Amino acid sequence: MPLLKKKPLEKYTITDYLRDDEEVFYCEITDEIFRDYEEFSERMFLYNSMVWTCSMTGKQNLTYQEALESEENAKQSLKEFPVELRLPILYLASKTLRTSFGDMAEDVFMYVKDRYFIGENLETSFTGSKWKDSHVLQVIAPPADKIGSPKKSQKNGNNTDRNYWPPANLFKYEIEHLDADDNDISEIMIVDCNQIRRKKTYFNRDKCKLFLKQYVEHDSTGLFVIKPSVVEDFGLAKMKFDQIFDGPPPNFEVSKKREKTQNGKKKSKQETLAKFLTKNNGSSSGGTKEPVAGKKNLLEEMKKREQEFKVKKQLKEEEKLALKKKHKLNSIKLNNVVKDWLKQKEDLDLEDQKVLPVPIPVKSKVPDEHFGDMLMVMEFVDSFSKLLSTKDFFPGGFTMEIMERALTENEVAGPLTDIIQMFLTALFNAQDEESGQYRTALESAAEIKEEEVSNNLSLTDATRLATLASSWSNRYQGLPLGRLPLYSVTVSEILRLHLLSSGARINETGAKWRYAQRGGYTSEDDPGLHLRLHQPHILRSLGVHNVVQLPMCDKLQILSCLINQLLTYADVRDIVEERLDKSKQLKSDLKTVQVAEKKREQEFVTAKYKLQKEMKEDPAGLKEALEKLEKEAEKKQIENSRKISKLMKSVYDEQSQIGTDRAYRRYLRLESVPGIFVNVEELNAGECKTEMTRQNADLVNATRQQLLNHLRKIHIEGADGENKARSPKKNGSLTSMSSQDLQAHSDLLMCSTNSTTCKVHSSSIDHPRWSFFHDEYSLEELSGALNPRGRREGELLRTLKNDDDRLRRVVQHTPVRGLNGEVEIAVKEEDDQKPVSRNNKKGKDRYEDANLGYPPSVPPEGALESALLDNLLEMEEKIYGGGLGLLAVKDRDEWRGCLTAKRYDDLDKGIVKREKGKVSKVKKGEKTKNGSRPTTPESTPRSELKEYQDPGRFLGTAAETEALGQSERLQKSVKGLAVALAQVAQAVDPKYLKKPLGMADLTKTDKKQDYDYLDRWEQSLLASTSYSQVFLHYGILDSCVMWSRSALLARCRICHRQKDSENMLLCDNCNLGHHLYCLKPKLTTIPKGDWFCDKCNKEKEKQALLLSPQPTPAKKRRIFRDEDIEEEEESSGGEEEEEDEPDEESEDEMEADEDLPNGDSKMDLCATCQFGGELITCEKCSSYYHLECCDPPMRRAPRGSWQCHSCKGFKETKERSDRRDNKNDSVYSDSGDEIVHQKRSQRKEGDRMDLPLHNVALQELLAEVMKQEEAWPFLRPVQKTEVPDYYDVISKPMDFGTIKYKLNMGQYREDSELMRDVVLVFENCNTYNDTDAEVYRCGVKLLKFFEKRAKDLGLKLPEEMESDDCRPTKSKKRRTK
Repeated sequence: MPLLKKKPLEKYTITDYLRDDEEVFYCEITDEIFRDYEEFSERMFLYNSMVWTCSMTGKQNLTYQEALESEENAKQSLKEFPVELRLPILYLASKTLRTSFGDMAEDVFMYVKDRYFIGENLETSFTGSKWKDSHVLQVIAPPADKIGSPKKSQKNGNNTDRNYWPPANLFKYEIEHLDADDNDISEIMIVDCNQIRRKKTYFNRDKCKLFLKQYVEHDSTGLFVIKPSVVEDFGLAKMKFDQIFDGPPPNFEVSKKREKTQNGKKKSKQETLAKFLTKNNGSSSGGTKEPVAGKKNLLEEMKKREQEFKVKKQLKEEEKLALKKKHKLNSIKLNNVVKDWLKQKEDLDLEDQKVLPVPIPVKSKVPDEHFGDMLMVMEFVDSFSKLLSTKDFFPGGFTMEIMERALTENEVAGPLTDIIQMFLTALFNAQDEESGQYRTALESAAEIKEEEVSNNLSLTDATRLATLASSWSNRYQGLPLGRLPLYSVTVSEILRLHLLSSGARINETGAKWRYAQRGGYTSEDDPGLHLRLHQPHILRSLGVHNVVQLPMCDKLQILSCLINQLLTYADVRDIVEERLDKSKQLKSDLKTVQVAEKKREQEFVTAKYKLQKEMKEDPAGLKEALEKLEKEAEKKQIENSRKISKLMKSVYDEQSQIGTDRAYRRYLRLESVPGIFVNVEELNAGECKTEMTRQNADLVNATRQQLLNHLRKIHIEGADGENKARSPKKNGSLTSMSSQDLQAHSDLLMCSTNSTTCKVHSSSIDHPRWSFFHDEYSLEELSGALNPRGRREGELLRTLKNDDDRLRRVVQHTPVRGLNGEVEIAVKEEDDQKPVSRNNKKGKDRYEDANLGYPPSVPPEGALESALLDNLLEMEEKIYGGGLGLLAVKDRDEWRGCLTAKRYDDLDKGIVKREKGKVSKVKKGEKTKNGSRPTTPESTPRSELKEYQDPGRFLGTAAETEALGQSERLQKSVKGLAVALAQVAQAVDPKYLKKPLGMADLTKTDKKQDYDYLDRWEQSLLASTSYSQVFLHYGILDSCVMWSRSALLARCRICHRQKDSENMLLCDNCNLGHHLYCLKPKLTTIPKGDWFCDKCNKEKEKQALLLSPQPTPAKKRRIFRDEDIEEEEESSGGEEEEEDEPDEESEDEMEADEDLPNGDSKMDLCATCQFGGELITCEKCSSYYHLECCDPPMRRAPRGSWQCHSCKGFKETKERSDRRDNKNDSVYSDSGDEIVHQKRSQRKEGDRMDLPLHNVALQELLAEVMKQEEAWPFLRPVQKTEVPDYYDVISKPMDFGTIKYKLNMGQYREDSELMRDVVLVFENCNTYNDTDAEVYRCGVKLLKFFEKRAKDLGLKLPEEMESDDCRPTKSKKRRTK
């Protein structure tokens, strides 16, 4: 602060409260506010006057702004002052004896400028040209024979030239070269003073003077000395000269002491008034003059006494004022001490600490070192449950028991596989969404050379290999990685492929988009890529073993990697940033409300004081006004308190870490595992303190008066506020404290200053990393033991108090038995019954068959082998029994027997080469030995394929892969099952094999391409090294086989039943089934050769007629009347329709059967949406419909028989044709070859005047309107979930589905009632939608069609339509919210 007349500036303050509309004057330099302009002008004039002095440099005649700038420059110069020179300069300054500060600074500077001290960083020149950084290790004084004796004018420094002896050029210095070429070897040399120097502007006279000015003061003798506090802080009293330099210490010149005299005599001390009076009295009494008269003497005596009384009174008042001032100063000092005591400080410096309650250590199935990683995974799943769709994978909840089971048990279909499936599914969904946004594709693998790469991969090489691995799935499976079958037995291989392809490069456009969206993310930042680089053994293990067989640390590494990958995607980042912004906004709102509450309190006090002042003369009115004011203030206080409570609750909802205590232990509140956990894995606790804080037991739970007495005592004695023990240390411990005190210090979790035994800073002490509190009593005990004066514990205590209700509920649901089974607590009945009720609800444990139905004692390899073997044999049986193909082996029974007995060496391993365009076909009914193909050779050698390379081939050497421990039997088993699966794939007839492995459902465009996915699939299958890889190939093959064409799943086209497959005959053209006994005529045996159904025969006859060279002669038909038509329709027309309808329906059903899973019976599907569920059946066509998919939608299932819209429409059309006018006759044409029917006249209104409701015409009109393309917005009621504000605008909703339902239920009595509802439909459309909306345009087109068809059918339109009331206008009402 700049000085004015050697005193700091006292800023102007406004004591009274400022009104919002009050005019003030603001001084920008000092941030002062003035009410009076004259005061403001005077102060500005003073600031601009050159009367200020810099408080640091002492420069005078400056303006206030210049003085501030001088102080800032001085502070910057002090910051740049070399640290290694501070102690030597202060020590030398303490040895000077100068009454002038300039002489003192000059003495120090002249001695230091040419000498270099121990520990100082300098520049050294060894070659004379290049200067390098060095460090002074030791100063070597010249020997005595080279020093000589000083001249007479130089007596060890007592000279005016300040040439201190011995000269500086005689000293040598041992230095350490800091710029050595070898980092492990330091160069140490001895150099002369002319070979070293300080850096430029490193040290000069001004810096030395400025530095000393901050640490010196005048003593009682008039000398400039170092301040006592500085001497104590730097330890100058104990310091010796040889610690900073060598040789004799300097002998600085002493200033002469000058005594101030007056007139050549020593100034005498001023006498007191009493002595002066006594002296005068004595001199007057001893005079030689004669005494005066009695009255005069009496008057003088009275004056004398009066004078003495005044003097005594003045002395008494002075003593009283001095005592009062002393009490006031003591009170101010005590208040400052109390204020400093109550101020928050470092927790380890407090002397009134209490013993914290000991939490219960966690002893779960997961080791202590992995428990934190497990909690991290559970918290992530709980926080992003919506993104991960956790309920789909864990309907009963993702609990700690599930997570422990996933990490500790080796279950093939256990929780671990579900967790990995959940993460992989979320990752694939995020990849699909991003790839759709920027439409990028992976780089071509052909551009990257597959060269041998060393074990120490760089990031660039790793991304190249990841790019190669990313194309493996499309190349060898025909599907992208995200579409491969993902379930428990394939998750291990898909996880391996995903990790291998992580970090693949994409094209430049996609990379730029991803860089911007993901916050600077590139392919080299992928966590999976870094897992490959730093943990390659995990990927090598996945290539041989299942993921459940990995150690617990590797499982957690994989889960952490998948979590980190999810966190890199833009959608997840958006969720995190949104939560952070929400939390930030909540804290801001909370602060705003708290400030508003404080302002309200101040306004209340001001208003109360104002009322008391204004209504002082009216007590009754004052009382009433005060009551009204208090009620309003209380109302606002309640409202603000409610807001603060709500905001505080929301703030703590987003906060998992509650706080830390004095020992840097973290307190966490978790939702995934309900409880309050204590974690001691803090790595930033720092180093041990140099001095131990002595604890005062009297201050614990002390009252305010006891505290004041203690502080007053400390203040009187002049001790430190925190009363630190300053005893000397010996071997890292305090010698003045007993072992009992040290133990008490350890119990309080305070620093013991010993890095090996300190519970706060030592890392060698073995203590549990995780612990927890399990009851409300522990929380109360913790709140009572925390010190509110500590920075960390004070914040923790506030959180515990503000979030007390939530923390109590969390503690009540803590799974104590799961966290520590040794704790004996009273468990509530509901906790005991919780797992029982859950199991009762589900019927059985979700993971009861976690080992694929095998006993838990069976190892994962055995379970996988048996499950794969069973699936493979079942697939072959379904292929053989369903007529989808035959095995190309010598003896099928022997082949199955070898697999069943697991005799892989005896297995027939011959594989038939499939040539392009040539497919061997086995005729139906042709029988061979044991169901094998008749053309099967004795031994068919497999042709050489292109070399197959696994995507993980660069993960290590062959020795490292062999070290994984895969037995020879396991290798034989995997190879044998892979060969057997390849034989099964070859057994499938190509016409029953779909994409991607087959060509049965390829389009013409696809067939032009080279489609060889089956060969590459087989190549990768035969190179499999684990059961998971074989299972993956099995899943691809299973999805490609057209199981719907199997005879085992065929449905009779006539009776629509699936049973009795032994008597089912399949058409060789359409592959539809027919029971032998359902055909007309019935068949008793299966016919030989090809057999075609009647529908296929008719199609062949039509094609034959079209291709016939001789045209069929035209037949002359007789002309007949409508009566003949009706009679013929009644006799034969209906029967024909009934026969044709089921044929078409059965064909549609059989085509839909292709999507059925293998081995399952056909599921009834809705004819409209093609989904299952609760369905109703049409009694005529046997089609299935949901109630909401019916036309119109139905609210409940019909009680009696029901027909669908198609069948009902056909029936009504037929009845309507029967009722047509019979007066229209048919006449012969001129040629006599055709029947000509005269068109009927349009139906007029006059013909219908007798009927109030024309049901048939209205049904026909609604059917045609609802079939229009523009009718889709008006077919069903508007759902509030789709359009939330629709019912706020539309009070009377209506739609055509509701109109048709009301018509069918007989709720309309006249045509006009139906027409009014139709008008309401179009009016609602015009009211809600804007003119440029798609729904509005659909309504305009549909209204035109409705009017035209209604006129054609002879129906009367309502007046609203004729007068264009329901038509859109320019001033149409727009949608509002």
